[in-house]
Amino acid sequence: MVIAKRFFLLIVAYQVASASAFAQLMPDTSADKDALSSWELWLTVFVAVLVLGVIQYVKYKNKD
Repeated sequence: MVIAKRFFLLIVAYQVASASAFAQLMPDTSADKDALSSWELWLTVFVAVLVLGVIQYVKYKNKD
């Protein structure tokens, strides 16, 4: 049950964090030069999810 709660919280946290990130992918009429480009945004999200996955894996392996 605890694992299911953690999995649910992880999904909710990812959706909340990525909502603002994916909003930047929408076409914008104002040319904002400081906004992340599409590939930078996807790379940032990928690296963040990868790092969180590694942290969870290390925590799981250190339980033993």
